[in-house]
Amino acid sequence: MLCAVLPDIDAVGRPFGWGDLAFLGGHRALTHSITFALLLGLTVAAVAFREARWQERRPRIAAYLILATASHGLLDAFAGYGEGVEFLSPFSAARYTAPWRPLLGLNEIAWIWLPALLIIVIAWRLRRPDGSDSAAP
Repeated sequence: MLCAVLPDIDAVGRPFGWGDLAFLGGHRALTHSITFALLLGLTVAAVAFREARWQERRPRIAAYLILATASHGLLDAFAGYGEGVEFLSPFSAARYTAPWRPLLGLNEIAWIWLPALLIIVIAWRLRRPDGSDSAAP
């Protein structure tokens, strides 16, 4: 979850009236790029899953974390507000948007947050009382 929301660290100053973090290229720039997704996913996988028991699974975990991070920028490309996403930052400042941009304020709640919450609740309900997954052998 942290990897999926961390790209918005570039806008951390907004609630305080400070604006976006210029040294990161502003909002939807470096932290929304494929480069950032790769670096963050690989770093989190290496640091959080460094024990030997994770060695065989670490590449898959890293891929999952990279995709989770990249999904943020991809979803932002569907936002009907803003100037697009710098997917290729720091190598290019070109900004990209999706041809269909349905996400507008409250629509984002309906399209992303509510389905995500529903998935979390369903996954939590499917867990066994002893804390193990119902899908586990």
